[in-house]
Amino acid sequence: MRWRLIEKIQEQKPKKKGWIVKPQYIGDILLLDIYTDKVRESRYCIHRETGEHGYKKIGEKQKQSKLITCLGGNPMESYRYYHCSYGFDMNDLKFDSKNEEKETEEFLKKAGYGNCDWYEKIEYLEMEFNREKRWVTQMQKSKKQQDLINQIPRIPRNIREWLYEKECEEEYIFFDKEKGSWGCSCCGAEIPDAELKRLSDGKKVRHNDLTECPNCKKKIVAKKRTDRVKKKTGLYFISPLNREASVIQYYDVKITWEYRRCTVELDESVLVMAYKIGVNPRRKHNVKLFYEDGWGNFETSNRKNKRAKEGYLYPGEYGEALENTEYQDGIRVLHQLAAAGERLNYNKLLIGIQRLLNFENVVEYLFKGRFHRMLRETVEKVDVWGGGSYYGKLRLTGETLEEVFKIKDRQKINRIRDQDGGEEMLAWMRWSDTSNKKVSQDTLEYMIANGIDPGDIEFVEDKMSPQQVMNYIEKQRAAGYQYRTVPEVLGQWGDYLSMCKAQNKNMDDEMVYKPRDLKLRHDQAVTDANQLQIVKEMERNKEVRAAKAKKMREKYPQAEKNLEDIRARYEYENAEYIIIVPHDLVEIIEEGQALHHCAGATERYFDRIESRETYICFLRRVEQPGIPFYTIEVEPSGTIRQHRSYMDKEPGIEEIRGFLREWQKELKKRLTEKDKQLAMISKEKREQNIAELKEKNNTRVLKGLAEDFMENLIDFEKMA
Repeated sequence: MRWRLIEKIQEQKPKKKGWIVKPQYIGDILLLDIYTDKVRESRYCIHRETGEHGYKKIGEKQKQSKLITCLGGNPMESYRYYHCSYGFDMNDLKFDSKNEEKETEEFLKKAGYGNCDWYEKIEYLEMEFNREKRWVTQMQKSKKQQDLINQIPRIPRNIREWLYEKECEEEYIFFDKEKGSWGCSCCGAEIPDAELKRLSDGKKVRHNDLTECPNCKKKIVAKKRTDRVKKKTGLYFISPLNREASVIQYYDVKITWEYRRCTVELDESVLVMAYKIGVNPRRKHNVKLFYEDGWGNFETSNRKNKRAKEGYLYPGEYGEALENTEYQDGIRVLHQLAAAGERLNYNKLLIGIQRLLNFENVVEYLFKGRFHRMLRETVEKVDVWGGGSYYGKLRLTGETLEEVFKIKDRQKINRIRDQDGGEEMLAWMRWSDTSNKKVSQDTLEYMIANGIDPGDIEFVEDKMSPQQVMNYIEKQRAAGYQYRTVPEVLGQWGDYLSMCKAQNKNMDDEMVYKPRDLKLRHDQAVTDANQLQIVKEMERNKEVRAAKAKKMREKYPQAEKNLEDIRARYEYENAEYIIIVPHDLVEIIEEGQALHHCAGATERYFDRIESRETYICFLRRVEQPGIPFYTIEVEPSGTIRQHRSYMDKEPGIEEIRGFLREWQKELKKRLTEKDKQLAMISKEKREQNIAELKEKNNTRVLKGLAEDFMENLIDFEKMA
């Protein structure tokens, strides 16, 4: 835009007041002077052919920006959106005359864009110009980037052979069924099937047998069920680029062993430009990343989600490449790691050196100390996307190995080195160091193999050693958790103890924290928690309960009196269990709801209490008298017709039956003559009921009654 020429154009004062625009024309340039109450505020110009545009406010420098910006609107929005919104309306901007408006529209008609308002035509011209400008800028930028990338030196010709040697732990020979022969991937020889023998006994080769190639005499692994073996790794190559920058190249590497050949493929995916600090003062960043776009080109946007992964660093002279860059502190350690052939994520390593204090020294500690796994895991714990932060377990600011590992006992650090342990082993050695408790080798291997951290056994570590925890878990897995993993069983155990604590159980009791049958006790604890919640919910609504109790007393006026009459004789307890006689009929309903069985849900039980045919008693644990456990239907003699727990199940029934026998024996001593008379009537009714069930062939109910039946023998003939 020729602003010197434009500035020489004299303004034309408007005749009208308000927000006025006055047009003028200089060839293909439209000049618009903007006035407020006859005072010029700005001058806007646009070329109708190219779309080049800009404006200049009075007393300010010219700007290459849109008309809407000149008018005080939002450049990110369309002109049409500003009609009657945001306090801005293009309709408020008027021409000084109708003729001037008509002339402007005629002038812009040659630009095209159909039959639309003059300011919308200006918007389209601006958009086209800016789009073209962005494209040109992008092309220039891409060309500059490509020129830079074209300067990158080629990788050495022998690099594939070098990678092959690094990753070739085993050689393979493959069988071709159609040919009936073997193809050695090492030397390329073709071997008849009959000539190849396994090394162990000289017999015919099978899949994965170790054999020897008759041609190259190398020991190789026979592959009869697959036609290829693949291995993936990575390669880092560091080299100087020019006086201003160096480049770090990362390649995805795929090694494939096949019939009679082995190939090494390199796919360059990430470039890191490391710029010399202070060489170019205008440069904002000293490190810049480029990603391969899938077509062999490199760009700054990572649309293919490329990542630099773990790989080998090709040996070289890094001093020249990394001197005076953000990575210069890592030159010494990089030389050491490359020479040793350490496979690491060198991208994360360099970021750690760049952003983390003392990181290169910790890396050197680990490398020289032969902590290979710990080294890999430490490097991997550098968060690339979190500003280069470290989220591993080591103390990076430590000046000694003891401080870095946060372990006082050097023997435990040596144990990590000797076993090439990682962070999982580090956690256990720290626990051992702070607790002064030993961790046996088999326990350590077990915990690490199953992903168990010391924090996972915290709930029981004050009562049991890790060895005891391991033995207990395996015992429970064999008993009731055959299809559960070790962490799952440990989780069940922790849940169980958490519920026990909430239920105020004695957590120092071995029978509580280390139950013989964890699955049974866990399920019972879940049931107890549910039952306790139900009871609490029912207790909250006192008014509803009182109304229900009143209604039950009106319908069964003798039932609660009958329960009160037997209470002194029937209630009983030992060290573990207690028999409770309910105080009212609503308690029986609550019991049935809590345990999800039919007691309290059907009226026949209340009819029997009313007639004194049977009574309902509650069996509870002494340590949890408020939590429903078993409901007992008992005859006046002490003979038990039914005993049911949650959902009609019978947890720990053998132990329960032993207690019930004990109770019956004591009850027999307490029975009155009236109890014995009632017992005879109850027995007759029971036998009559059984006869009816047999007549109806109700085998399911008969079986249940037979399983529950526990007779308290009384000499009825002597009584008669």
